[in-house]
Formats: sequence, structure tokens, C-alpha cells
Amino acid sequence: MKRYKTYKRLEPPYFRWSNSLQNLFLFAVALSILSYPILYFFGILPLFVFTTIISLIVNVYYHGLKNAYPNGAMSIPNRNIPFIIILFSMIPSFFVIFFTLTIVSFGSYTFVSYQKSGVFNFIWFILWCFIVFGLPSLYLLGFKIKYWFGRYYQAYHFTPIQLYISYDPELQIHSLEISFINKNKSLLCFIKNDEFFKPKNDFSSNPTTIAEKNDFYYGFVSDHRVYIPKHTDIIKIKYISASENSDYSGEIAFSYNKLKFERNKYPLNEFTFLRGWKTSPIVLTIGNAGKIHISNQDGGLEILNQLGLIDQKYNLSLKQKQSESQTKKQQLRDKVRFETFNWQLTGKGTEGHTVYIKNGNYHLGQNDTFELGKIFNLPIPIRFEFTYFIYSWCFIHVYPEELYEILQQSLANTPNTVFTFHFDTNLKIGDISLIIKSNNNVLPFTAWQKEIITQHLEDAKNKLKHESSFRKNKKRLEMIYNLIQKKEYTKAEKICKKAIENDPNFALFYFYEARLVWYLKGYVESYLKKEYFIEKTIGDNYALSRIYNHYGCLLDDEGRYKESLYHFELAAKTYPEEVIYTANIAEIYHKMNQNKKAVQYARICTDRGYTSAIISEILKQNP
Repeated sequence: MKRYKTYKRLEPPYFRWSNSLQNLFLFAVALSILSYPILYFFGILPLFVFTTIISLIVNVYYHGLKNAYPNGAMSIPNRNIPFIIILFSMIPSFFVIFFTLTIVSFGSYTFVSYQKSGVFNFIWFILWCFIVFGLPSLYLLGFKIKYWFGRYYQAYHFTPIQLYISYDPELQIHSLEISFINKNKSLLCFIKNDEFFKPKNDFSSNPTTIAEKNDFYYGFVSDHRVYIPKHTDIIKIKYISASENSDYSGEIAFSYNKLKFERNKYPLNEFTFLRGWKTSPIVLTIGNAGKIHISNQDGGLEILNQLGLIDQKYNLSLKQKQSESQTKKQQLRDKVRFETFNWQLTGKGTEGHTVYIKNGNYHLGQNDTFELGKIFNLPIPIRFEFTYFIYSWCFIHVYPEELYEILQQSLANTPNTVFTFHFDTNLKIGDISLIIKSNNNVLPFTAWQKEIITQHLEDAKNKLKHESSFRKNKKRLEMIYNLIQKKEYTKAEKICKKAIENDPNFALFYFYEARLVWYLKGYVESYLKKEYFIEKTIGDNYALSRIYNHYGCLLDDEGRYKESLYHFELAAKTYPEEVIYTANIAEIYHKMNQNKKAVQYARICTDRGYTSAIISEILKQNP
């Protein structure tokens, strides 16, 4: 029988100095220290007796000899074994411990011999160090090397993939076995579950809402993070369908080369080659009568196959006679999962939204985003998710079986139809409506339900207001800036004051107000209002840094370089992303004739890709 290698979870060798105090290694080091005075003052015979006693104690500690005594037992001993047998069984370990401790004591003998004879045997000392310190270290190093080699081997031969399994729960799949096999390398990933796979939402009664029904019939019954062999060429699947009273089994060719991989970036504390590669999740859907569909989110993998029928003679306790109506329902749900239609999305009021979609088969944990107006050939959608910024505030759940029948009727009259799902969206009032069209004709489909996530709706509304306000404020800033460029300061001041009245929390308005105060009223008035402008912009680092830079420019203009330098440094510290503040610092040092610091800051500017006439002048004068 051919043997296959499988992925095994490897645990790193565990070693801690705090826990090693209980180990023989550190105990042996302590013993060598105790052996020294015994050898020096009393000789070898007392050391021999001392080593024997310590060996007995260590043997007792590690083998639980105390359990042979009723009064000293920490647990109930087995009294059927004679005490003398216990003693004899411990003799081999005693000699091992005694021999080890004797070697440890040899190091003390080397030092004592040197002190008494004046001759130091360096070779004996090196041998002792190697036995006491080198061998344990090599032992631990061996485990480390074995661990890292195992990690490298598995990262090189196996790929982590999120596997989602889906099927109609009324099939009552039992004893599902899935194997990913690389025949050439004899590598295997085997998944088995002898229990029934149950939907994540285990309804005590039949689901009622469309969302509950879709989750029950089309949701995942299981998901696994599995490590499949690289270049897997076949998948073996075997299962029993209790409701069909049938056993299905077969091999399916797997197109591993169609998967798209990219290197894992995390965890950062591991070597790159150990992080492995990642790809989009794979979904395996089991349909009626052994139909198998395998796909992935990238769309490169698309496998449709039929497993062979092995037996229909099981007498399971879960066996039930499948009614004709139940079989038709299962077959209809299979059509929802597997059959594709040409359809597109259109919408009104969807600006700033991302639309995520799940359908009866292509739901892979992370939803697909769909571009408005683009035609797709996919199974019909069963859920639409509307997200504004990061807030998923609305779900539209569709009753897929009824929609499927309506679309089929429309195709019977007009083949090759492109169906349109059109949404009217109004985030301000939190409402969405859906109509489905066939060649601009509205289809009579109303079996859909809207689910509003109230908290996310409020967050989305607040974000919409903020975005709308920001767009208006941006236009006002452009108007003020253009008027200042034209030196129409009075008009600019009027617009700036009105803008502050409309939105007093928008910090950048105060920067332009500070500039206008200087243009219209001069230095003195500007300095008097400095604390006011700092207070108004304190919550916005970008605006606050511009205020500091503004006052740095005013002080520079008056030749007050030390005060100017202080403000430029505050600006650079508050918003370090803006390199112009660093350039201003370099210029001030240049004006103060502190050329060394001027060059230092000028080079920081050039390193960050910024240059100007003054920076070039500083570096030219101080090469």
C-alpha cells in the first residue's frame, strides 16, 4: 500500500531557564560547585559517598519512590507490586544518574588537582566542559534544527487554503471524506467527519424569513483551514446521503495551476520562506445525486463533476423515504446554485457605495464586489450588501427559487436576455428599493426583504454629512485662496467669516483667517490673536502646523530668528509629513550663521526628495 505524507502541526522546542531549575542539567552544575570543597578538604572517597547519596535522591525524585511508602505517598500506590521489585526496576536509572554526576564531579577534580600539584590538564577540562555544557546544548540545538527543517519542508510542500463546504441540509450528508492528493510526491490532505455537518444557524423549527431560509439552505455547513499538497492533481470525495439512501464516491481532477498565489506578509517575526503563500478560499458544493461544484473567488477555478453511485443498500437509523416533492425542491435549489444567467447591476443614489453580492454557490466568506453596468454570467444573487465607506447599513435578501422560475419564464420568451437588478438608494432617509428588469420590462418579482442595520445606518449618515460638508468647505477654501492670490483681501475676509459661521469646527478656515489678519491689520494684531488661532486648530494637526509655520514666517520677516526657529520646530513636530517646515528650519539656521545645523536640515530635505533655491544655496556654500 502506498504511503502518503500529510501536514502535521509542529510545536517549537520549549526551553525556559526558569523551568530548567528542575532539570538535571542545572542541578549538575550546582553539584559540581558542591563537589569542589569535598574533594579539596576530604578527598575522593567522601565525594564518592556524597555522589551516591545524591544519585539515590535524584532517582527517588524522578521515579516516585516515595509512593512505595504509605505515609509519603502523593497518590495511591499499586500495592500488588512488591517493594523489592520496585527497587530493582530503578537500578538501571540509578547507574545512569550516578555515572552522569561522577562526570560532573570530574571538573571539580581537575581544579583541585591543579591547586595541589600545579599542573593543569587542559584537555581534561575541555572534555568536561563539553560533556556538561556542550552535550545538552547540542541536544537542544538538534531539536531546534529538526523543528525548523520540518517547518521549511511543510512550507515548501503544502499550501494553506480556507475550504468552505456547502450543500442542501435536506440531503443529510453523513461520513463526508475529502482528500487532496499529489500522486507524484505522495502527499495527502485528508478531511473526515463522521458526524452530520450542520448549518451554522441551527434552527429548532423551519426558518421563516428569506434571510433565514437562504442561510439555512445555501449557507456554509462547515469551513476548514486545510493544508493541501502543492500541485494537487486529484480530489477524492466520498459521502453518504441519508435522505437519498445512497453512497457516492469518486476522483475529480484538480487544476492547482489555476489558483493565484501571493506571498504571505505576516507574521513579521517569521522568515519569509516560512510564511508560505496564500490564495483565495475554495468552496466545495455538493448537490443532488452526487453533483459536485468546486470554485474559488478569483474565478480561475471552476470544476463541475458527478460522483459515482456506489451503493443504495444502507439501513441507516437516519434513513427516510424521500418524497417526490422534496426531491423537486432539492433539484430546484441545485439549479439556483449551479445554473448561470447574464445579469447586471444599475442604481440611482449609489455614489460612494460598494455593493457586495452573495449567490447560491459563489459565496466564499469574503463577498465579491460588483461594478455597476457590467454584465456578469453567474448564478443569480441571493443577497445584496450596501456599504457606504466602511458601514454596511442595508441588506437585500432575495427568495432565489421564485426568482429562478421567473427568470426561466422570461428566457423562454426571449433567449439571451440580460437581466437588470436596479436599486433606488437614498442614504439620507435610509431607504432602498429593488426592481428587476428583462430588456427594460419590469418583472413581477416582489419576494425580497430589506434589512436595515440601524447603528451602521447612523454612522453612514454621519459620514455622508461629513463628506458633503467637506466638499462644500473645500470649495470655500479654493475661493478664499484665489481671492488672496488676487490680493482681494476684503472679499476673502468676508467669505472666510461666513464659512466659519457655517462650520466653526473646520480648522483650516482659521489658518486663512490668520493670514488675512496679517494682510489687513499687520503684525501687532496678528500676534495678539496667536493663542486664539492655536486654540481653534488644536484638534487638527495639519491646520495647527500651518498656524505655527505662519507665525514662524512673520517672525522671520521681522528678523526675530530665534522666535521664528521655535515656531518652525513646533510646526515640524506637529506635522512631520510636511517637509517644507524642515526647509524653513534649515533657512533660519543659515540666516543665524549656524552652517553645520543648516546643512544637517538641508540634507534631510534632499533625502526626502525636496529641494529649493535656498536649500541648494546652503549645500553649495557648505559642500
